[in-house]
Amino acid sequence: MSSGSIEVPTGDYRFTTHCVSVHSGKKLHIDPSLWCIHGQHQTFEKYIISESNVSAHLAQIHPFALGWIGPREAGL
Repeated sequence: MSSGSIEVPTGDYRFTTHCVSVHSGKKLHIDPSLWCIHGQHQTFEKYIISESNVSAHLAQIHPFALGWIGPREAGL
């Protein structure tokens, strides 16, 4: 279970708000250079893997634009 994020079919998590939290052992697709992360975790270029309960929030960066583009279902 997590808050501020959704679980995708691969079992990874994508954020949906400026604050997120996940349990231990989860992969969260956030850029560690833009987020303040609290809790034990491994840092990679564009994601983290939590080693404990982790919470994160976007750093105060202004101006900031956020967008998420996903695949479009065929026939829609």
